[in-house]
Amino acid sequence: MKILKIVLTILVIGGLAIPAASCTSESEATPAPEGQVVKVQRGKLMVDITASGNLALSLKEDLAFEISGTQQEPLTVEEVLVEAGDTVEKGQVIARLDTTSLEEKVTAQEQAVKTAELNLRTGEIGLQDAKDAEKTVKTTQIDLENAIDNYREITYPYDYVTFAFSVPEAITAVHNASLQLEDVQAGMTAGSGTEEFSKAWLQLVLARENLTLAWERLSRGIGVDQFVEYGSTALWAVEDFWTLRNTQLTMEKAQITLEKAEDSFKSGLAKAEVALAKAKQSLEEARDDLQDAKEDLEKAVIVAPFAGFITVVSVEGGDEVARGTVAAQLADPGKFEAEVMVGEMDILQLKVGDTATVKVDALPTVNIPAKVTHIAPTATIQSGVVNYTVKVEIQSLETIQQRQTAAGQPAAQGAQPGQMPERLKQAIEEGRITQEQAEEMMERRQQGQGGQPSGQGPPTEQSPQSTPQASLQTLPEDFQLREGLTVTVSVQVDERNNVLTVPNRAIKREDGETYVQVRENGAIDKRPIKTGISNFTHTEVTEGLDEGEEVIITATTSSTPTSGGGGMSFLPGIRRPR
Repeated sequence: MKILKIVLTILVIGGLAIPAASCTSESEATPAPEGQVVKVQRGKLMVDITASGNLALSLKEDLAFEISGTQQEPLTVEEVLVEAGDTVEKGQVIARLDTTSLEEKVTAQEQAVKTAELNLRTGEIGLQDAKDAEKTVKTTQIDLENAIDNYREITYPYDYVTFAFSVPEAITAVHNASLQLEDVQAGMTAGSGTEEFSKAWLQLVLARENLTLAWERLSRGIGVDQFVEYGSTALWAVEDFWTLRNTQLTMEKAQITLEKAEDSFKSGLAKAEVALAKAKQSLEEARDDLQDAKEDLEKAVIVAPFAGFITVVSVEGGDEVARGTVAAQLADPGKFEAEVMVGEMDILQLKVGDTATVKVDALPTVNIPAKVTHIAPTATIQSGVVNYTVKVEIQSLETIQQRQTAAGQPAAQGAQPGQMPERLKQAIEEGRITQEQAEEMMERRQQGQGGQPSGQGPPTEQSPQSTPQASLQTLPEDFQLREGLTVTVSVQVDERNNVLTVPNRAIKREDGETYVQVRENGAIDKRPIKTGISNFTHTEVTEGLDEGEEVIITATTSSTPTSGGGGMSFLPGIRRPR
C-alpha cells in the first residue's frame, strides 16, 4: 500500500513536472527578428503638408516713364545708365529723358505764377477802393438828412399840401375878411338899418371865424400881424411857397443822389470781390500748373525704388516714349517665393500666415524658413484632379546668415548633391549613428522627405525631423537662391508636444488591429496600441506603450500610418495628415 502511494506520488509529481517543463520551454525568449530595436521616447511631433515647386523672385517692379509728350514735342530718351544684370542701389538713376521742353514749361509756369500774384494784389487794392466808396455813401446820406431837416423846419407841423394850397388860401381869406370887416364897420357907422346891421353882424362873425382859422393855420410862428403889416399877404404866401418847394426839391435830389451812391457802392464792391476771387483762383491754378510742371520734370528721371538688380532693359538713348513705357525691370535678389499646388483634401488645413519651410533640391541639407502669403480662392482642375495654388514667401538668406553668425555657427562648406556632409561623417565616427543610417538619411533628404533614419528614436526639439532649423541647416557662405530652382515646400499643420512616439516602420496592422512588437526581458511581445497623429517618419502612441520600452523595426514593416489618425496620404507632390 505504501509502495502504491509512493508510485502514485511519483507519477503525480512527474505528471506535474512535465507540463511545467513544457510550458517553460515554450515561453523561452524567441530570437528577435532581423531588424532594429528602438526605444519608445517622448518628444515633439509635427505634421506637415509637402509639395514641390520652383523659386521665383517675389519683388519685381517695372520702371516706366510716367509722363508723355505731344505730337509736336514728343519725349525722347536722353540716356540709359544701366544694363541687364547690373546691381543698383535705392535712388540710383536708371534712365532719363531729354528735359529741354520740360524745363521751358517750368520757367513759363513760374512766370505765370508771378503774373497771377500781381493780379491778386491789384484785385485786393480794387476791393479796398470799393470799400472806401462807402464813405461817399455816408456823405450823401448826411446831405439827405440835412435836406430833410430843412424841410421839416419849414413845414412843421404841416405837410406840403398845407403850405402849397391851404396856407395860401388861408392868407387870402384873412385878407378878404379884414376888408369885409372894415366895410361892415363903415356901414354901421353910417346908421344902417337893423336888417343891414344883422347882415353885417353875420358877416363879421363869419369873418372872425375865417380869421381864427387863418390864425390857426399861420400859427407856425409868422403872425398875422406881419401879413397885415406888409399889406401884401398874397405876395408873401407865394414867396413862402417857392421857398418850401426849393427845400423839397433839394431833399428829393439828395435822396436820388444817395440811392445812386448806394447802388454804385454795391455794384463796385461786388465787382471787386469777383475780380479778387478770380485772381485768387488764377493764382491757385498757376501754382498747380507749376507744381505739375516740376513733377513732370522729376518724372523725366527714373530712379531705383529699392536696391536690387536689373533684369531687363527695354529702351535706349534716342527712343521716343509715351506714358507707361517700361524702361527697365528691377528685382530684389533677396526676396523669393515658391508657388506650389495643393490638393483639395489638404487645402482646408492651410491658412495665410502659416509657418513653412523650403528645401532646395540642389542643397537638400538646408531648410529655409518661409510663410504662406497667398491661397488661391479658385481651383485649378486638370484631368479631374483639383488643386489650389499656394504661394509661400521665403525668409531672407541674409537674415538667416546673420542669425548663424550671432549664434556662433560656422558657415557650411556646401556639400555637393550626393556627398555626405561633414557633420554626418563626424556623427558616424563618434558612433552616434551607423553608416547605413547616415546613407538612409541622405537618401530621404535627396527625395525631399526629411526625417530621421529609422531606429533613431522619436523627433525631439533637437532632431531634424521635428525642427526645420536644425544643425544641418547651416548655410554655405557662397549659397545663393536663384529663380527657377526646384524646391520642396513643407507647411506645418499640426504639432504635439511631449507625446510618446515610435517610428512608423515599427507599427503593424493585422485583422484590423494595430500593434507593435515589444522586446521585454529577452522576449518579443505583440502589443496592441492606439495611435494619434502621424507624420512621414513617426506616429504618436496614445495607449499601450510606456516611455523607455523597446520596439522592433523590421524591414518588412509597413510604414503606412495607422487608423488611429495622424498619418500622411500622398498625392502628386503632396502628403497630409489624416
